[in-house]
Amino acid sequence: MKDHNGPQMQSGIWQIAGGGLILGAAALFSSISGL
Repeated sequence: MKDHNGPQMQSGIWQIAGGGLILGAAALFSSISGL
């Protein structure tokens, strides 16, 4: 793979991954406290 816009692409991927992780943690936390 060519690394033309590597850093930008990677930061976008990490942003999406981080957002998903936070959403998952929030959903897990709310489901646990919901019990």
